[in-house]
Amino acid sequence: AAQGRYPKPDEQELAQLVGIQASTSIDDVTWGVEFPTHSNVVVYAVEPPKRVDTNLVYRLAREFSLTGPLLPIPSEMEGFPGMWIKEQDPISPKKSRCVFFSFADGRLGYYSGDDGYRYDARSKRHMIRDVPSKEEAYRSALDLLPLLSVTTNDLEHGENGMVSSESSSKTISYFDRDDKTRKQVEMSRRISLFQKVPDGGSTVSVGDGGQIRMNFVTDGVVSELEYCFRNLRPLTVIVPKTKEQIVHALLSRQA
Repeated sequence: AAQGRYPKPDEQELAQLVGIQASTSIDDVTWGVEFPTHSNVVVYAVEPPKRVDTNLVYRLAREFSLTGPLLPIPSEMEGFPGMWIKEQDPISPKKSRCVFFSFADGRLGYYSGDDGYRYDARSKRHMIRDVPSKEEAYRSALDLLPLLSVTTNDLEHGENGMVSSESSSKTISYFDRDDKTRKQVEMSRRISLFQKVPDGGSTVSVGDGGQIRMNFVTDGVVSELEYCFRNLRPLTVIVPKTKEQIVHALLSRQA
């Protein structure tokens, strides 16, 4: 698809792009800004996921104190086909913990079902505490990389030389019975690190992959970890158009 021709925009698309309905063709184009520095754009093909070393699955299980046999993931479960080690919680089945590897999309992960909510019904108090900040979660995520046999050399870096990341938090609002005020606290903190693109550039999206995601809750406990790097193969190179080609395309309605 990357090597094919793009369809011409219709009248409605042109109006949305320009901001007005164009009744006539463009007579003249003046380039009034400095032409940006550009480089060739590499397009990648995503190959089928590589088979994971079962030792990596067992290593993840040991890290999170999960024991049991490595079994096939049932066909009705997300991640099928694949394999997992699962610990069933008889009281709260939704909070059953597992480590898994999906043959379908190459995801390796750990789930605990812990969303970070903490409440003591007896004292009627929220017990959420010490959820990591963005900076703390970032450092903890880097510390866990050896567990996945990943180094910072495998990750995307920003212009400041640091490993690129994104962070978000899940919050809860409640009424504090002690000081009679409404408070908002963070229940969990998620951090995402991105797969390094072989020939440069940034990972915008590779399906749901190209990332390492970790979720932290009270006391900095890891409640979720997902590792899904894509097997990328350079497919073709797109050469950006010159200023003259762009102007010509506008005048000939080929833009």
